[in-house]
Amino acid sequence: MAEIKLEYLTKAFRAGVTAVDRLQLHVAAGELVVLVGPSGCGKTTTLRMIAGLERPTSGEVKIGGRDVTQLAPRKRNLAMVFQDAALMPHLDVQRNLAFGLLLGNVSKPEVARRVNDVASLLDLRELLARRPHELSGGQRCRVALGRALVHDADCLLLDEPLSYLDAEARRQLRERIREVHRQTGRTMIYVTHDQEEAMALGQRIAVLRDGVLQQFAAPDDVYHRPANRFVASFVGGVAMNFVAGNLRCDERGVTFVCDGFKWPIPKTLRAQMPEEIHGPVALGFRPESIRLLPSGQHGTGNFGVVAKIHASQLLGDRADVHLTASWCKSLRARVAGAEVFAVGDQVELLLDADDLYFFAANESGGNLLNG
Repeated sequence: MAEIKLEYLTKAFRAGVTAVDRLQLHVAAGELVVLVGPSGCGKTTTLRMIAGLERPTSGEVKIGGRDVTQLAPRKRNLAMVFQDAALMPHLDVQRNLAFGLLLGNVSKPEVARRVNDVASLLDLRELLARRPHELSGGQRCRVALGRALVHDADCLLLDEPLSYLDAEARRQLRERIREVHRQTGRTMIYVTHDQEEAMALGQRIAVLRDGVLQQFAAPDDVYHRPANRFVASFVGGVAMNFVAGNLRCDERGVTFVCDGFKWPIPKTLRAQMPEEIHGPVALGFRPESIRLLPSGQHGTGNFGVVAKIHASQLLGDRADVHLTASWCKSLRARVAGAEVFAVGDQVELLLDADDLYFFAANESGGNLLNG
C-alpha cells in the first residue's frame, strides 16, 4: 500500500473545458477514499490521470512519494476496476483471474496461489469453471474485483464498478468491498455519482463539482458540517431545503427575517457564526430533520412555522412530503410512514436549532457556522 498525492492536478480539453481544476488531494496509505459528484464533475478523469490513462495538463501525481506523472500505466503499480467488468468471454473465471499474471511472467505456482487466495476472499471458488455469460452481474463484478486484487499493486482504483447492478446487489457488493479493504489494507480510490454509496464506503469523501474540490472529509463531517450549499444539497437522502432571507442585528440579538416570519437566532447558534454578520443569507434544513404537527399544536422545538401539504408519497417505513408556504414555494420533508398527512392540510414545521444551517448568499454559498 502507498499514499497518493495529487498536487494542483489540472486537465483541460481542446474545447476549452476544464474537467479537473488544480485539484489537491492526499490519500493516506491504506485509506479508502471515495470521489463523488454529479456526472461531468471530473471524478473519472481524476481517476484516469492517477492511473496514467489521461495525461494532466499540469500538476503532479505522486504515489508512495514518487512522481509518476509522466510514467506509463504499467509502471505505476496500480490495479483498476472499470465500470464494465470487461471479462474475456472465452475464458472461465479461473483463467480470467490468472490471465494478467501469466502475461507478466509470474510463475505458475505463484499464479495458482494468488488466484486461490482471491477466490477464497471473494467467494469465487464455486464459480472458477464458469464463463462470464454464466454469471450474474454481481458475480461478474466480483470476478473483475478479483482480477485486480491478484496483482500485488500499491493501490486499487475503482470506477463506478456497481453502476449496472440492482439495489440489493449493490448493497451486498459494497459490504464485500469494505471487507476486502479491511482484510487487505490496500489503498483504494473509488469513484461514484451515488452519494449514499460514498457515505457507506468512504473513510473520507472528496466531493467534486465542475472539476473543483468542494470538501474532503469524513462522511459524518460532510453530512453534518457541509462546506457550502452545493455539498449540503448533494449529500443526503433528499436535497436540503433552502429559504432565502436576511440576518438583522440589533441590541436584542440576531434575527432571521424572510417574507413569512421572523425568527430570533438562539445564542447557541449565534455563537457558531462570524462575529460581524448581517444581510442576505440562505437558511438550510434537511427534510429528514423536520417534524410535522397539525396546525395549532404547539411543539417544544425552537423553530415552528406553518406550511400546507402539496403532495405526499408513502415509501414503506417513511413518506416524502412536499409542502408549500407563503415564505417558500417548495419544501420537502421526510417523515415516518405512519405520519402521512392529507393533501391540503395545514401543518407546523418543527425543527431544533441544532438541525439548522446558514449559508452565504453569494456564489460560493459557504457555510457560516463553524460548529
